[in-house]
Amino acid sequence: FNILLQVLEDGRLTDGLGRSVSFQNTVLIMTSNIGTQIFRNRAVLGFQQEEKGIYEGMNERIMEQVRHTFKPEFLNRLDEIIIFHPLTKEHLYQIVDIEISKVKERMQEHHINITVSKSAKKFLIEKGTSPEFGARPLRRVISKYLEDPLSEELLKDIYPENSTILIDHCYKKDKLTFKPIKKGETLEENKSSTTVPLA
Repeated sequence: FNILLQVLEDGRLTDGLGRSVSFQNTVLIMTSNIGTQIFRNRAVLGFQQEEKGIYEGMNERIMEQVRHTFKPEFLNRLDEIIIFHPLTKEHLYQIVDIEISKVKERMQEHHINITVSKSAKKFLIEKGTSPEFGARPLRRVISKYLEDPLSEELLKDIYPENSTILIDHCYKKDKLTFKPIKKGETLEENKSSTTVPLA
């Protein structure tokens, strides 16, 4: 980290040949995985907001590791250190909704609407998140279990234009099901009828 001291202090970086690069008007954002083991050991994925006291205790332990890892002259040049807490259940559902909205937009280009049940979202979260990796695998899981099967069905041209597809979770087979919603049919009526797992 010594190479960063000149950047943070003087706003420039000089190499061994005397060539300098200016870092003026530059915002440096640096990340580290220091302290992740503390969260992992506590299995905090899904912690609720009211557990603020637990987080505060962890923050101090993480800052101890930061001070042990980095030299004071480096830390003193940083404007701020932010500790990112593990994602809560509410955060995960928000991420799923954002990713699903992207799929919805792409499907609407083909004049197909989709409705994703809460149990299907829960299935995607369980498959696509972990205390170790957070929500990083979630986009890949949505592509595998949701978007790819829908794309295959589009290629078969089995859904009429302006169809609405209910995407639900089949607990027995632990898979997502895809079924058109008939005009005038409620979601509950559709979910109670037979569905075919496609993913």
